[in-house]
Amino acid sequence: MKLSPQTTLLVMALEMEARGKIEALGFPIVFTGVGKVNAAHALTKYLALCEHMGHMPKLVLNIGTAGSRQFKAGSLVACHRFEQRDMDVTPLGMKPYETPFDDRPLTIEHPKIFTD
Repeated sequence: MKLSPQTTLLVMALEMEARGKIEALGFPIVFTGVGKVNAAHALTKYLALCEHMGHMPKLVLNIGTAGSRQFKAGSLVACHRFEQRDMDVTPLGMKPYETPFDDRPLTIEHPKIFTD
């Protein structure tokens, strides 16, 4: 899939991550703040506005920075596996990271979009 500013929305947590370089590419960008709740809230608001205005993006690409012991700084990593690790209701008898009333697996995998 070809990325185009007319059809692709970029999402990232903080402007300081972009350092002006991402903005210079001309894509619309939503800066959400840190964390998945902030990301979900900001993206939902933006997409609702897009729907209202009649110009929904065809692709939403979440980009950003994160630390790693496995990858060198500056590496581009295309994530395709996501793990729930911030839920702890073990005092209620649940397994670590398990979310009550949610039968989705703790690990979700998607096909790789980008090739190495």
